[in-house]
Amino acid sequence: MSMYTDYFGLAENPFSIAPDPRYLYLSDQHREALAHLLYGISSDGGFVLLTGEVGTGKTTICRCLLEQLPEDCDVAFIFNPKLTVLELLSTICDEFKIAYPPQTQSIKVFVDLINQYLLDAHAQKRKALLIIDEAQNLHSDVLEQIRLLTNLETHQRKLLQVILLGQPELRHKLAQPELRQLAQRVIARYHLGPLNDGEVSAYVYHRLKVAGSRRPLFPAPTLTYLHRLSGGIPRLINVLCDRALLGCYVQGKESVDKATLATAAREVFGEPPRSAERFQKALPWTLAALLVLVSGALVVAAYLNYLPTREKPKPSAVVAAEKTSETTPESAPRPPAPAIKRQLPNPSVTDSKPVPPLASTMEQPGALPQTTAAVAVQTAQEDQPKTEAKPTPAASQEVVSPPPEAAKPPEPGSVNPPAQPAAPGIQLAKLSWPADQPIASSRPLATEALFQLWGASFKAGPGVPACQQAEAQGLACLSGKGGLADLRRYNRPALLKLYTEQGAEFYATLTGIDGQHARFSVGGAERIVPIEEIALRWLGDYTLLWRPPPHYQGIIRLGDHGPMVEWLQQSLPKVLGEAEESFKGAVFSEQMAHAVKKFQLASGLQPDGMVGPQTLILLDMALKPEPPLLVR
Repeated sequence: MSMYTDYFGLAENPFSIAPDPRYLYLSDQHREALAHLLYGISSDGGFVLLTGEVGTGKTTICRCLLEQLPEDCDVAFIFNPKLTVLELLSTICDEFKIAYPPQTQSIKVFVDLINQYLLDAHAQKRKALLIIDEAQNLHSDVLEQIRLLTNLETHQRKLLQVILLGQPELRHKLAQPELRQLAQRVIARYHLGPLNDGEVSAYVYHRLKVAGSRRPLFPAPTLTYLHRLSGGIPRLINVLCDRALLGCYVQGKESVDKATLATAAREVFGEPPRSAERFQKALPWTLAALLVLVSGALVVAAYLNYLPTREKPKPSAVVAAEKTSETTPESAPRPPAPAIKRQLPNPSVTDSKPVPPLASTMEQPGALPQTTAAVAVQTAQEDQPKTEAKPTPAASQEVVSPPPEAAKPPEPGSVNPPAQPAAPGIQLAKLSWPADQPIASSRPLATEALFQLWGASFKAGPGVPACQQAEAQGLACLSGKGGLADLRRYNRPALLKLYTEQGAEFYATLTGIDGQHARFSVGGAERIVPIEEIALRWLGDYTLLWRPPPHYQGIIRLGDHGPMVEWLQQSLPKVLGEAEESFKGAVFSEQMAHAVKKFQLASGLQPDGMVGPQTLILLDMALKPEPPLLVR
């Protein structure tokens, strides 16, 4: 436990670099990577490849995978692959608990023992999985030996499945001609990249929440600076945040500001932050350029003063008198240079003045454009329309406004993100609970707003739970933990559990997403907030409503039959573009399960081949996207 955990009210260190699956933040790409690994395991065998830069979370994803493996799966996990062929085979035997004669130096003996083990495991209906971390360190002859181990197979599947985890060099190694046979056996591959700005914020708040934090410790400007320093690499984020919290503890601060984070970066990297380093390198050249410009200006001025007249030489007394008169106060001053007028920044979109809540007469926004499900949290910085501020009465005199990046940063401890300029007709508000309402009423009010979107009625009180009230009206509940990408994927309004700046829970209904803004129902009133502010108040808990097909009674698995199977036989061909005759039969067959996996993988779900609420929501959305929709 770190020195600062008690100081910040944490149960444990939130930024340990140990691959603890509890702290795994599933961004869109991490979720897809895990889905690829699960798909490879559930398939008929072969190699699965997961690559990524150092510290992007490959090992942590693998740890999460191990917790989700079925009980009939035996795993051999190799951490240090800098081994010879003989050492690798003996290590595989050790991991699978295969007995072999001491001092064995024969590759054939090890291979025969492993093959016999695989045959016995198959007879007992068990799977054998080999996972190799840091696989970029494997020699080509070792990789070829692993390929030969996978040659043992039945008519249906291979008896050994292999997952290779490694850095980007592993992809280049498998592209070598001598390893082309192995490369052809890779059935699934995925490359992990760094987190974007919004995902860094969600990542930090997720780890703090797991560690027991009840208040934001990293303001929005600090998180943006953290993304720049770390490059979005989770391991670097952990190291920087850990050192920054230690610095706050030593200084007695309540939250991490940019200065503390910059100091932590110098301690971690052993050099100034990149932005400061670039400034220091550019400073001599900037001064030299300014010196040249000033010298040139002086030369031009002297030349212009010399040009105007070509008079006869004047007596020295006259020249002296003229010089004296030029230094007297009675000389006429030179005309001032033309003033540069700039408009004052709009006070309604600055950090110091939050936007007031929307009034009841809020202008209704138009149709919401379709967005993709590939971005978990958008920053609302790029495609935002710029609005020109109207000058205020105090702006009658000449004012030079600083550029946006030179604006005054928020006070330490502030968690409010910089407000973004709104499109004409849209007034932005903070995502907060109204101070004049009891916070205990937030959940009933949010639930009622969610029901109203579906044309259903909700009765608050200690009687029938909300989900039972929904079922009585032909609806169903889906609760989970995820990100905005998940909600965009389902495309249904959702009830979110949020947190105030003081850490108190409150609930609001996310009713729409329009580009860079999100529409909420908070305390019975509608608000439009910048989408990046959601990351400061939300840790991923959501509940949404959906309308199940007729006769739906639960998850549909292999071998099930009945009206729901018939509905799937009619629906899957429409979504996948396949012939309806290919799914004929009264039973949920292997062929239908394969089609479901195909749809799940394409939709970003775990391809388990079973049809549950998530799969049905996306199927229904693909068939007929009827309101209420989160993104129209």
